[in-house]
Formats: sequence, structure tokens, C-alpha cells
Amino acid sequence: MSLTRPVLVLIFLLGLATLAYSPLNGQAPDPAKTGLTNQDVVEMVKAGLSAEVILAKIKGGPCNFDTSATALKELKTAGVPDNVILAMVEASSASKPPVVAEQSKQTAGMPEIAHLRVYRQRRYSGSALAPSIFVDDKQVARIGNGRRCSIRLSPGSHTIRSDDKSSAISIDAKAGQEYYVRVDEETGFWKGHGKLTMILAEQGSAEYKLQKPVEEDRKFAKEMIEEDTAAPDPKGGDTKKETTKQPPK
Repeated sequence: MSLTRPVLVLIFLLGLATLAYSPLNGQAPDPAKTGLTNQDVVEMVKAGLSAEVILAKIKGGPCNFDTSATALKELKTAGVPDNVILAMVEASSASKPPVVAEQSKQTAGMPEIAHLRVYRQRRYSGSALAPSIFVDDKQVARIGNGRRCSIRLSPGSHTIRSDDKSSAISIDAKAGQEYYVRVDEETGFWKGHGKLTMILAEQGSAEYKLQKPVEEDRKFAKEMIEEDTAAPDPKGGDTKKETTKQPPK
């Protein structure tokens, strides 16, 4: 059956209307590029589409929903089912980037330094000597007989040594961690020298607390040394009097 002239004219006019609302003219944005919106969902509900079909469309994404309290009320008023509204909220949450502020809050409380606990047990041999402690070749303090010193370390690799360079220790410091190094005075033919030994935290913590804080006149890099006013603990256990201050921020 051939088409009449009025029908052909109608088809031509419909074609022009379609072109007028094409994405090229900016009249009708492409949903695939902008994402599914609240209005799109409302229109699908009004068109009589089932909740299963709408949910499948939402899961297929992308979505650009407004899930504010006001928008959710409007969706409910428009007759959008609760399970569809819930899917819209979940899709909106999944599309949002991680909250930077929350990450900053979590990392703000993390310690920024490591703690190097250097100590020397009281011994009769070499008691008059006080070997130096160097951190990355910087002299920090001299540790006398029965003395201790807590040194701040920035996270990263550090070399700890005393007068005996052969016993240098490399530490990959982690923020908030404690490292215990014992100084043993080794007597030689001409003079003594300090030998360093890395000690496990359980043993080192107990031995460290038995010693006295290093004297003020034997502190050289004072900006690296943590203040320590605690008295020696004869039992080597925890003491509530110990006060190791953190550097001001």
C-alpha cells in the first residue's frame, strides 16, 4: 500500500523534530554520559515500568542521583518504591570518591617519629669511660656507666654507631616504633671503645629502665634527645613517673 502525501509530510516533520532535539544541538543530553537522574527514575515509574526493570537500569549505571533528604521525600511523593530509592542511595554512595578529610583525620593521630633507646648497663670494667653515640655520623650524646638516652628518629634508614665503627647498626625506623641498643664498653690495649648491640624490645625495655638518664653535659644534639626525668626502676618494670616528652608541633 502506497503512502499518501499527508502521511509523508507527517514523517518528514517528525524527522525534523528529532533532529531539533538531538545531542548535537544540546537540547537533550545523552543519559549515558550524564548518568541516570532522579527525574529519569520518576518518569520510568510513571511509565509503569516494574521495580525490577528500574533496579536493573540503576545497577547498569552510570548514575547521578540527588540523595539529599529533600530529594528523597520528593521521590517518595512521586510514588517511587522504597527498594528503588534504596538502590539510588547505594549507587550514589558507591560513585563518590573517598573522603579526604576522613583520611586526614585518621592519619593525624599517628606518631611521626621513632624512638631509639640507647643504654649502658652498670659495670665495673670501663666505668670511667663514656663512649659517644652517633646517628648518621652526627654525635648525639655520650653514654656513661649505668646511663640511658632516648633519641628521636625520623622514619627511614639510619646508621647508629659508637667509637667502634665495626659494630655500627642500620635501622629502618618506622613511626611509633621503639628500638633498643645496648652499649658495651670493650677495653683495648690503648683505650676502650663502645660496642653496640641491638636488643629485643622485651629485654631492652626492662634493662633500659634500670639505668639513669644521661647527664645534661653529655648531650650534644639536644634537639634529637627526648626529655627523660624518670628515676631508675629497680624492678625494670613500667613506671608511672616516666615522662618522655614529644617534640612540639
